[in-house]
Amino acid sequence: MGHSRKEGGAFIPDVNAWVSCAGFYDACWIWTASIDGGARGGIKYGKFFDGEKLVGAHIWAWESVNDNVPSGYIIMHKCDNPLCVNYLKCLKLGTYKENTEDMIIKRRHHGALTEEQISYIKSMKGKEPSRVVSSRMNTSPSNVQKIWNGKHKIY
Repeated sequence: MGHSRKEGGAFIPDVNAWVSCAGFYDACWIWTASIDGGARGGIKYGKFFDGEKLVGAHIWAWESVNDNVPSGYIIMHKCDNPLCVNYLKCLKLGTYKENTEDMIIKRRHHGALTEEQISYIKSMKGKEPSRVVSSRMNTSPSNVQKIWNGKHKIY
């Protein structure tokens, strides 16, 4: 049962063997092979070693049917699922700026706190450690510290 093929010393994934597809076109194709650790609890992406370097599964999927990602561009997930490799529906070419704007609009960035949450965090200064407040508010301790120190960016 070959889940990949060897090409020039590298193992190239067989997309059909490494994804779970619940439906074909309209669903996310979830990468089920290796996943990076996500630094400090961050976003986790599908990854594999191509013989020289770690490759993002979503980048590989997009490039497998398109050209290489041009300099200054990235592959964005329209579905906001970092494990998705559905190049037919969910992946698109974009800039870092477009990705940041998309994150802000969809409120899926670390600073996406409501005014009520920010007020609550401010009220907890000196009462509880930032790690406790951050856990309760689903944000990072450094974000709580920024709010307490007046350095939090409002988007």
